[in-house]
Amino acid sequence: MPQKEAEFQELHLQKEFMKETRKININEDNKIFIILIDIIWANKYD
Repeated sequence: MPQKEAEFQELHLQKEFMKETRKININEDNKIFIILIDIIWANKYD
């Protein structure tokens, strides 16, 4: 059971870290996201 608890803590920490990082990298994220959408749409309607 402690194993599961540890994994849960780790996941929670990762999520918090991602939130903080996301705040910093929001513009970069948006660029990447837009590029991904473009790629997906291009593939869909090729």
